[in-house]
Amino acid sequence: MNDHEIRIRFGKAVKDARTELGLSIAQLSREVGFDQRSSICQLERGINGVVMPKALRLVEYLGIDVAEILGGPDDG
Repeated sequence: MNDHEIRIRFGKAVKDARTELGLSIAQLSREVGFDQRSSICQLERGINGVVMPKALRLVEYLGIDVAEILGGPDDG
């Protein structure tokens, strides 16, 4: 899996978890310490990645299973 695929999967996981929790992009941005809402928008669309400390805050806050993002049984 290349960097682009990881960004796409991570972004989808963030968006799915955020919407499941009923959070707006602005709410999530404030909760995890992003300076601008556009950062979350770009992250969810796979345009930009995120530095590890913020990625960890997102994963913890949203309850994302990193193993599901990085690979599953069908990822040979």
